[in-house]
Amino acid sequence: MRTIIFLVFMTTTTICSFGTNPFWVQLDKKIIQELNSVDKNNSNEVERYFINNRKSPQIKENLGFGWKIWSPGVGGGYISVSGTFIYFNDSIVNYTLYSQLPDEKQLVGRYSEWLSKTLILVRYFPLSLMLVLF
Repeated sequence: MRTIIFLVFMTTTTICSFGTNPFWVQLDKKIIQELNSVDKNNSNEVERYFINNRKSPQIKENLGFGWKIWSPGVGGGYISVSGTFIYFNDSIVNYTLYSQLPDEKQLVGRYSEWLSKTLILVRYFPLSLMLVLF
């Protein structure tokens, strides 16, 4: 019994002590910096950001009567940035960007600061979500 308790304690302690993955943080930072450099008032430039960084085909769902929707995303390490674009007759009418903060508490402050240049922090229990509406 003592052996089992010891193994559980050591496993938990070891997992918690690994910290954060610096490669993932740098990947996320690059994505956020690129997004921050995009002019959010120019919806075509925001769309171009997702087109250039997507890893899947650009498939717009036809909603009928000239309306379409496209929901792209760009993945990083701890986070991903997603968007929803609404089109009428192939022109962007509206778009929304959103991202979830990382689960690691030591990263939340840093990521909030980075993302706050582009997105508005909205807290929902138990998730923290960043979004911007245009």
